[in-house]
Amino acid sequence: MRHVPTAVFGQERTMVRAAVRRARRCDPSLALQAQILVFGADNLPVRSDEWFMANEVVQIFLTFCANVPFPSYVGWRSAPVL
Repeated sequence: MRHVPTAVFGQERTMVRAAVRRARRCDPSLALQAQILVFGADNLPVRSDEWFMANEVVQIFLTFCANVPFPSYVGWRSAPVL
């Protein structure tokens, strides 16, 4: 059986301008396919450079909580309107 690493994606919503942005990899070295996540209410398309390893998400979350700059491998883009 092949081991598949855990991968997740990040999204933030700012209340100041009601903007929604998605985290993206500046270096898309994690080669995962673009996916469509299916939920009861809607489908959520996720690009291939929007996936992160679980340990990277922990690091991103901790930098957010500490109010320090995000790691160099993280960039942001506007999320698609659903």
